[in-house]
Amino acid sequence: MNRIICITAIVTSLSTMAVAQEGYKDYQWGQTVEQVSQKAGKLEEMYVMFGWFSRPQTIILYSYSDEFGNRAPDPMTHEDRPISSFAPEGTTGGGWSTPPITFWFAGGELIAVEISKFETTMLPALKDRYGQKNPISGVMSSGYQFEAVAWTSGDRMILWQIPYDGTPGSESITYLSRPWFESLLKELRAERAQNTQSDKSRLD
Repeated sequence: MNRIICITAIVTSLSTMAVAQEGYKDYQWGQTVEQVSQKAGKLEEMYVMFGWFSRPQTIILYSYSDEFGNRAPDPMTHEDRPISSFAPEGTTGGGWSTPPITFWFAGGELIAVEISKFETTMLPALKDRYGQKNPISGVMSSGYQFEAVAWTSGDRMILWQIPYDGTPGSESITYLSRPWFESLLKELRAERAQNTQSDKSRLD
């Protein structure tokens, strides 16, 4: 009987962990802006230049450079839905400054949660939790150079970034939906295979 109870407890614990990995804390991938606002409070939309979301490309550069090389393609070229970001009201500086938490949506569905405004560096804690990895430097994003590290954990991709100058309090951690990211990765691979075949057809 004790053995059955123990096994049941382990299975329950693992199930709970799996559910927790399907988003960020109480937020689940695919939720609408309205559903997120029920937990986060009233949200206001952030300014997104040309609807650009650079985090997936940085993950490609960090985790898939062996496959795609050092000039990472942008997965967002395969996301046709509009990209928007929201943050709790009163934290965005009119939509231009970086709030402590930002929710990213594709076609109105939650795809990522970004947190920032830390008092201390979070990289050691991330390494302890998700695995020891070294940052890469010189990552370009929004005209700035960053250091970055990426992990995969459950249904999430996790990206840590900090400006190359290491400005205190400027690092960010983004949790992205792994199923969403991998759907874009699949499209990138298909495009690459097609381009490779097209290039080979020019040989004589």
